Amino acid sequence: MLVFTAVDEPQDIDQSLSQGMSQGWIRGRHGGFPADQRQKVLPRHELETGRQVSAGAMQTDLALAREEIKALRGERDPLKAALRRQLGQQVDQIPTTDLITRVNELASQNARLSEALTAAQTSKQQLEAELAEAQGDLAAARSSLRQMIRAETQRG
Repeated sequence: MLVFTAVDEPQDIDQSLSQGMSQGWIRGRHGGFPADQRQKVLPRHELETGRQVSAGAMQTDLALAREEIKALRGERDPLKAALRRQLGQQVDQIPTTDLITRVNELASQNARLSEALTAAQTSKQQLEAELAEAQGDLAAARSSLRQMIRAETQRG
């Protein structure tokens, strides 16, 4: 977060930076920065309150945050276990008689379909055999007819 303050027009870049002006604003006024000049980055708390926070205070805040996280995890784990138990009980309470009945229906339907498939395959094989026999008879009849036509054309 950048803080803009009302100041007199600075004469150079260093003075602009020391007065806390935005680098973008300064670039626009001075035509860019030399590569070695960087904006100071301040901690968020310092920018929001305008006060510096000591390293010890930050470590204390960090330790408190870690303790709070541990406490929240301690609360979360029993709740998660209770939820799993409750879901397990709900699954166990599903009436199994309906499921068993449906499985039996599907098994009997599967058996009927398997029998129908076997019958259809047997019928197909019989029809294929009859077709092959009929095609053989047709080929023989055509051959006999050709021979008869040749014999008739030679006589006449």
